[in-house]
Amino acid sequence: MKVKSKVIMAMLLLFLVSTIASATSVNTVKSGEAVKVHMNAEGPDLWDSQARVLINAHVEHDYGSSWLGKADFKKIYLDPITNEEVMISHGKLKEGEAFYLEWWWDPNSEQYWQYVWIMVGIGVVKTQTATYPEAEITIIFTLGGNWAWAGYTDGDTGDLGPNNPLGEWGTLTVISTYEEIGADQFDFIKQEQETVLNEWFNGDNIIRPNREYNVAETNYVLMGMIQTDQEKKDKIFNLPWSMTILLDGWEIELSSFWWYDKGGVLIGEPTMVLIFYQIYDPWTLGWGPHTLDHEFSWYNGVGANAWQEIMQLPQWEFLVSWW
Repeated sequence: MKVKSKVIMAMLLLFLVSTIASATSVNTVKSGEAVKVHMNAEGPDLWDSQARVLINAHVEHDYGSSWLGKADFKKIYLDPITNEEVMISHGKLKEGEAFYLEWWWDPNSEQYWQYVWIMVGIGVVKTQTATYPEAEITIIFTLGGNWAWAGYTDGDTGDLGPNNPLGEWGTLTVISTYEEIGADQFDFIKQEQETVLNEWFNGDNIIRPNREYNVAETNYVLMGMIQTDQEKKDKIFNLPWSMTILLDGWEIELSSFWWYDKGGVLIGEPTMVLIFYQIYDPWTLGWGPHTLDHEFSWYNGVGANAWQEIMQLPQWEFLVSWW
């Protein structure tokens, strides 16, 4: 199925689902507050028994966005002759982004782990033989799997590492510390998320074209984007995704959260669904006729060969009144 036609069908199916499932973090937050996350991994390299690994990351997020404080990794050998530690590689992110996901595919167990932090960006990497001032560094903390991974690639030389005797790229060890400060302040987000999901699957106040809504009720703008396992493998319909919705020509500030459709309710196979929404409390949505315009985008391919796809849906018209 072509990507564009698949997306349109998925959008329509989102409104027809009658069952509910658990989801993850929500893109809404108290103004001016953030959660601080400190992650540390230290121990033997799980791929290289002769090496020791240290991976650190510090991130702040507000469930709507996240920003990287700092992140670095080290791979160290213990010299068997001198009994001194020898630095094999040391990478430090100078600038980058942090992404919080609540799914990660494990090809061995065929299970999705939850709670994954991915940090990517440009940084300095030093090895015993070279220094790469603009290397692409990736650091991953998979909390459900209790491991952390770090690796780099250099765009100019094509070099990558750290390497190890198993022929694997990167370095892998066990998470030693995970501290999330301030998470309790966002308990209200889970309640809102459950409310949105309940309305999405069971309610009748989701705004759709050519319908009339009561200004005295809570109404919802709600859309979604999906990716199948096969699309992920084929490098199509990739993140980052974006959704823009205009109400009467003015852009809505959308919130979002992930839902893993493990049972394949939407299209008959497991998918990851990113749900975008806006809640209009009673009397906050203006009376009279309205229009909604939708534009969303995604990426196909990876790296330098990736390109962005942008798609628009036909304009929706609906009416808000008192009845």
